[in-house]
Amino acid sequence: IRTLVVGAGDGGNLFIKNIQKNSTDIKVVGVVDDNEAKQGFNTYKIICSNSNGDGNPIEVKCWAGIDIPEAPTEALHTTENGTHAIVTWVAPTQGKNGGSLDYSKLTYTVTRNDGVEVATGLSETRFVDTTIDTTEGQKNVYYEITAVNAAGTSAKAKTHFLVYGNPYTGEYHESFKNGAVETKPWVIEVVNESLNPGAIPYWQVVTKGANPIVEAQDGDNGLVTCTRNTPWAASRIISPKLQKGDIKNPVLSFWMYHYYNPDLENGWSTDQDIMQPEVFVDGKYTNLTEKPLLLINGNGWYKYEILLNDFVADKVFQIAFCGTSGTGYNMHLDNIAVTNVFDNDMRIAGFDLYERLAVGTSRDITVTVRNQGANAASDYKVVLYRNGEVFKEASSSKTLKFGEEEIFLFPVSATI
Repeated sequence: IRTLVVGAGDGGNLFIKNIQKNSTDIKVVGVVDDNEAKQGFNTYKIICSNSNGDGNPIEVKCWAGIDIPEAPTEALHTTENGTHAIVTWVAPTQGKNGGSLDYSKLTYTVTRNDGVEVATGLSETRFVDTTIDTTEGQKNVYYEITAVNAAGTSAKAKTHFLVYGNPYTGEYHESFKNGAVETKPWVIEVVNESLNPGAIPYWQVVTKGANPIVEAQDGDNGLVTCTRNTPWAASRIISPKLQKGDIKNPVLSFWMYHYYNPDLENGWSTDQDIMQPEVFVDGKYTNLTEKPLLLINGNGWYKYEILLNDFVADKVFQIAFCGTSGTGYNMHLDNIAVTNVFDNDMRIAGFDLYERLAVGTSRDITVTVRNQGANAASDYKVVLYRNGEVFKEASSSKTLKFGEEEIFLFPVSATI
């Protein structure tokens, strides 16, 4: 077996070693290159020969010398006090090209998303950033870490974002008036990448919704849109930091534009366009609804209200909406708010009364009761008055949680 190296020294072929083996006892042959291989890739060619001549060569590339490091892994961004960022990562285990690393000469550079290199020449895999400036309000922060040695700089390892600064406390409202945000920062986080590198942004704050076309719910010329993308592309839009403050019973309310096109031949309605409301507390996302909201469940603006007591307590939190695209239509949101509700608040949500009733016929008066209070309601009744006197009444033992409704039917017959 003749072994040669291609590209070493002056770029020619350098004969390395000739090995004599009987064909019956050749299994694994190892060769050590005692010559001074060049820094970088060296291509080794192996040729098997016998009395009939040379066989077809095979080539193997091997990196010699110190390699450019691979990117660090497991980049993590946490905070203990909400003021200082703790950034940690795991050192690369090999070179970019499979070569060796000299860990004694490996350093790290940490760059914040505002472009500032907050640390250079680090030998440890941990850094604490004490220079985050929130004097002008909340700030979205993440970090990129690169490994550096004499051979070069690795690719970047990126951490998750965290928002720093004082939270908005008490009641909160964002309506995206005139196609802009009034409270900051709203952050977009990609959950599943689009298959189309040139796709339009995942979320956009706009003055008017498109596909389907829609005006702002509250008429203020602004809303936010989760854009139609490639199948199963998913992303979140996340609110600034919030805290209930002096609110006893915080309730999240928002409006979502539902759309269903019955023209199955020319439309794109699908049950794969979904929106999941979430809350971000203590570094974890929690679903606020048992099932995601389907775009096709209706036509027009629908209001949703969710009691947050069991989700946030007194902690700092962020509201998030995770949209998943089925390449159907865009999903529009507007008028996002956190407000207070009373402990107990039973309301008449609907009252449907016939206009006319013919003699000898019967119609129903429909009364819809809604619990708008934080406490569950039970043992309640509805009383109808006619001309100032009790006309009909009905009781219920059904328990209604916040936002739940019950319908009462009161049959009425006309007589002479």
